[in-house]
Amino acid sequence: MHITISILILLFYILLSKIFVKAVRISDPFKLHSLFAILTILYSILSAIVLNLKLVDIGISFGDTKKGLLILTFIGIPLFIIAYITSKSAKIYNFRYLYFKSKWQVIYFWILVGPTEEFLFRGLIQSYLKLKYSSTTAILLSSLLFTLFHLLNVLTKNESWKLFFNLLPTRFIISIILGFSLDFSKSLIYPIIIHNIIDGITFSNIKKNY
Repeated sequence: MHITISILILLFYILLSKIFVKAVRISDPFKLHSLFAILTILYSILSAIVLNLKLVDIGISFGDTKKGLLILTFIGIPLFIIAYITSKSAKIYNFRYLYFKSKWQVIYFWILVGPTEEFLFRGLIQSYLKLKYSSTTAILLSSLLFTLFHLLNVLTKNESWKLFFNLLPTRFIISIILGFSLDFSKSLIYPIIIHNIIDGITFSNIKKNY
């Protein structure tokens, strides 16, 4: 039941995004994503309340600061270095949405993408699944949903099938790490920071190669 409800939450989220796109009619996709990011966070919080999850349950707290700093130091920094090295050779034609030039790109990738996806997948989905399953199972299931959710990039022609399958293991593993970060620190702050910096570094390097 919890898995079914989690999938329904994501499907309804996709429906809301389509309604939002038609309603606002903004041509800049990154401005659109940035504005919808705020709605995503609100959607995640409201959904959590409906599912009887407390705000602290979904990571809206400072959590264990010591554990959070350990995560940033021993997990975050190595991931930042790996992201920098691997993205140096990445080609922009594999990421079609980056061809669009917009000042909102920097805002989205360096500031908003982390809170958007972490509130939805770690804060809401993972925490809800944890009500039924063990922490490990909840992390694995939410990571699987997170990875498959990126099929939307293929369906919207922003990513090729080849790239999707190439990135599938990486996305799944990083999602597990982010899920562990929340479970270990009891706060969304640390997975958000890690997520933002990884995507920000990757975005900046790819744009430099363009």
